[in-house]
Amino acid sequence: MDKRNLINSNIPEIDVIRCIATIQIVLFHMCVAEPPFANALVLWGREGVGLFFVISAAGLINRYYYQFDYKSYYKKRFISLYIPFWIAYIAIFTRNYFVNSFHFPWEINGLSPKYMLLSAFGVDCFSGVVGVPNFGLIGEWFLAVIIFIYLIFPLWRKLFIKAPEIVVLLFLVLRVIICFKNPVPQLPVCFNPITALSNFSIGAYLLYLLSKRKLSRNLMSDVIVFAISVLFIALGKYLTLKMGQADIGEIFATLGLLFILIIISPIIIKFANRFVKFVCNISYEIFLVHHVVIYATTAIVHNNFTFFNALVGYGYILSVILLFAYILKKITDPIISYISDFRFCNV
Repeated sequence: MDKRNLINSNIPEIDVIRCIATIQIVLFHMCVAEPPFANALVLWGREGVGLFFVISAAGLINRYYYQFDYKSYYKKRFISLYIPFWIAYIAIFTRNYFVNSFHFPWEINGLSPKYMLLSAFGVDCFSGVVGVPNFGLIGEWFLAVIIFIYLIFPLWRKLFIKAPEIVVLLFLVLRVIICFKNPVPQLPVCFNPITALSNFSIGAYLLYLLSKRKLSRNLMSDVIVFAISVLFIALGKYLTLKMGQADIGEIFATLGLLFILIIISPIIIKFANRFVKFVCNISYEIFLVHHVVIYATTAIVHNNFTFFNALVGYGYILSVILLFAYILKKITDPIISYISDFRFCNV
């Protein structure tokens, strides 16, 4: 019988990492402007994004290592990415149209409507990073990078299956090179697809090693790995805060956080499994709506900032984000299901 997955169709550790990374990124974007939260979360945002690329690779290589069909793969990626994005974008676009006295955005800022094509393809926020005019409203640069990775995944997969160690080493070396000599200065290293692909390759390689039983866990190994991971995070923070090497520090901090989450994932699953599954189920929708909600609500915290008000206020904002993400999920799921039921879209 043909094998469908490298390990299992469901890997609880991936759910835990996805949940924690999602909450990390949301908290970082809420707290980035206010001490002491900004200082405490200085490593959270970047590493949360890095973890997303790690688990994206783990999920994809687990599903497509043995079997791969180009048509069904691209259709599934297209539907799952763009349907929620378009619906959320149209909702915010329509809201802004009414708020701005029935004026379209190009009538306000003078840009050509042709730049709406960037939004249609989900690359508007990334284009803004490199200085291209855009009408970005939701999501951010991450969406364009993940679209790029999904596009090249079939080629990357072939290379990875033939030489996994070489692929991991190649992208790590390229990442270190651009950390010290960025060939595109207007594009921050943390936004560069090479950075994403290095995390992506690491995630796939860890799952590959696990599937080949080249990684084993026991109490002693967990303690040792945990200790090393703490040192990695400390080193990452030192490089970031004291040496001004945030891009290098991110590599160590992401790896340290990744292994700590893998080790403690059974505890998190035991005590917060329902919450983990809930957040994982709407993680993409959270990514799409969280900036809009934050922009609309953070004034309630920042206008009267105290530690207690921040805790209550950020808890409220997070609740609103989860609510809107849940609503978006409920709207888009039937549409995705309906489209997928067509024979020509059977994914």
